Amino acid sequence: RMNANGVSVVVLYATTNPGKLNEAQKYLTHAFSSTAAADVSVKVVSPIDIGINPPLDVVEDGKTLSENAFKKVRAYAELPATEHMWILSDDTGFSVDALNGKPGMFVRRWKDGVNHLTDEEVIQHAMTVLQGVPKDKRGAHFSCAIVALPPRTRAAGKWTPYEGEELVTDAALPSVRKFEGQLQGMVLEEPDPLRMEGFPLESVFYCTEWEILLGHSHALSSEEKEARGWLTFRETALLKVAAWVKEEETGAAKNQNL
Repeated sequence: RMNANGVSVVVLYATTNPGKLNEAQKYLTHAFSSTAAADVSVKVVSPIDIGINPPLDVVEDGKTLSENAFKKVRAYAELPATEHMWILSDDTGFSVDALNGKPGMFVRRWKDGVNHLTDEEVIQHAMTVLQGVPKDKRGAHFSCAIVALPPRTRAAGKWTPYEGEELVTDAALPSVRKFEGQLQGMVLEEPDPLRMEGFPLESVFYCTEWEILLGHSHALSSEEKEARGWLTFRETALLKVAAWVKEEETGAAKNQNL
């Protein structure tokens, strides 16, 4: 949609996690208010914001982060309320070197592979399984995959199946794309008192390059973080998403004006 200042887009961030939503709103609002993207404005909304309450309960049983993210995007894309919106969703994994990459995609089912852990249970289980592991063996990293779907892709009504690591739609349509980010660091021997709803590991993950607890980095403004080069795994992926949204929307606006 065009407004007096350029293109205005609505982005549905398909999540029930308040931490993810807050981070996406904060970063994308910043990304589109910068000089380079001034001709595109963005509003990031949650499922509840647009009347989808309760939000969809999508079973995340994919084999990869991007497959789980795609399942959420596709489920929301079937709803009439999302017809004119971009839909974004992500899935995040956490890999600990000393645990041969575990828990990976299964942070919330880390303990027994079945039962869902609360934020505090995730923190306590991380401390338990890494008890006695020396500091130099506590390396870990976050991985994030965001899947983005433009509104015009759905308008044509054609889907093709999910194929492994690649996300594809009908060849004549804009692609459904995935964007990835990572962040290296280590797991502390004791959790920080900080708690962020939906982000339990941010209380125990220390960014060695930044020399700061990951959770504490969220207190900085987007401008400060950008100046220091401190982008989280999700923000790294969102940076790429923002560039694509701008490219697609400005291109569409030019075509409408021809």
